This record gives sequence, structure tokens and C-alpha cells, in this order.
Amino acid sequence: RQRQMCIRDSTKISYKIITDWLKENDYLKREYNTEIKTPATYPTEKGKNIGITAYKEKNNRGLEYIRIIYGEAAQKFIVKNMDQIINANILNR
Repeated sequence: RQRQMCIRDSTKISYKIITDWLKENDYLKREYNTEIKTPATYPTEKGKNIGITAYKEKNNRGLEYIRIIYGEAAQKFIVKNMDQIINANILNR
């Protein structure tokens, strides 16, 4: 049989909630990039160890930016820690 879940107080989870938690827990960091002349987010060593990587790319206007890629292990880590991420967001409101 399939189980049905009842979600009483559903909250949309934006990428910002997840990235904020990753920053607070030392998986991501924000620092100024002198090459692209703007602040950018990067994985820390801890973040790299769970499969987060960063690449420099260009948008359709030719401006460079840093793109964060969450590999399969990083995605599984985020899902595994979703309760903590949601609880931290509720406490920080």
C-alpha cells in the first residue's frame, strides 16, 4: 500500500534557504573574485568533499560569473539534511 502524507504547514524551499544553510555550516563561502570583479560563492574544502564544485562561465551577455554545481553526492547530502535546513530556516525567521 502507498502511504499518504499530510502536510499541514507547507513551506516553499528556495535555493537561498539551502545555500544559506550550506554557508552557515562551512560548505560554501562568499568572497570577492578579483578576476570577474564581483563577490561570488565558492565551495569550501568541506563542500568539495561532499561533491560541490564551481566553474567560471559566461552569461548570454558575455559577462562572467561563478556557477555552483551540486554533484550527486552533494544532492544526496542536501536531501539527507533537509530537516536540519528547514529547522534552521524556521529558527532564523
